[in-house]
Amino acid sequence: ITKLNITGNVIPNAWWTRITMQNGKPDCNAVVLLSEIVYWYRAKIVRDEASGCTISSEKRFKSDKLQRSYQSLADQFGFTKRQVQEAMYRLRDAGLITLELRTVNIGTGMPVSNVLFIEPNPEKIEQITYVTDAVNTNGNGDSCGSASGELSLYNVRPSHVSTCTPITPERET
Repeated sequence: ITKLNITGNVIPNAWWTRITMQNGKPDCNAVVLLSEIVYWYRAKIVRDEASGCTISSEKRFKSDKLQRSYQSLADQFGFTKRQVQEAMYRLRDAGLITLELRTVNIGTGMPVSNVLFIEPNPEKIEQITYVTDAVNTNGNGDSCGSASGELSLYNVRPSHVSTCTPITPERET
């Protein structure tokens, strides 16, 4: 497995608990779409074939912002166009991306209106990716969670666990 050169979208685990629907469940469509947007904005590394040294980094697309249609994203991930639109609106409303409709001229000089351009908000994405609100600092910049100085995740209730009383195994039938 280590020898496989796997490329493509990477989804940070924190997104599954930070990008959620109103009912608290993960917004799977929005997470997948955000990972695709972030992929396109990550620089493409150009390396020298002989030495393997990095020569430069390049943008993955031509324009100043990523140009993708709702339908192309729907086709890529097996969503409906409406599912993509609604997930993109939720990402926009959360401040994670901006959506801009532009009129562009295609190669024949014919103007095409309502072309979607997408841009991520790096600061907001960093906030949901690197969860720091569960860690306190002691003034020296060192993190301290429990009395032993280590952060324990065993005493943190996951967001998907309900707080109601569980059913006991001792019951009469």
